[in-house]
Amino acid sequence: MRKNVIIVIVVLAVATAVVIGLQYSRHVCTVGATRSTLSAIAVASQQFKANSNAWPRSLTELTHDPQYIIFKTLPPADVWGNPILYVPYNTNAGCGVAISWGADGKPGGTKQNRDRVVPFK
Repeated sequence: MRKNVIIVIVVLAVATAVVIGLQYSRHVCTVGATRSTLSAIAVASQQFKANSNAWPRSLTELTHDPQYIIFKTLPPADVWGNPILYVPYNTNAGCGVAISWGADGKPGGTKQNRDRVVPFK
């Protein structure tokens, strides 16, 4: 009987470790995909500036400007389905910013709800 209890405990511990590992892997992939999208927006903004000698004023301008199309399509939201915030280049700030507010879609937070911010200049 005691041997069976130990086996059950070991099986539960292994199962818990697997579930935690899978959740962590999914979190890492989700954060990585969001960061890649924000970085792509930052690079596209820099390319837009190099081509047109002006910073794009919005995400829409990156996809719809007839002379300097950088992206054919742009994800309308981050991987959590929340809109990406685009703060155009500001001379006083010295940069522009692409932001994801994280899984909860609100400023601040920790872990999956943490803000992801990619500046460009």
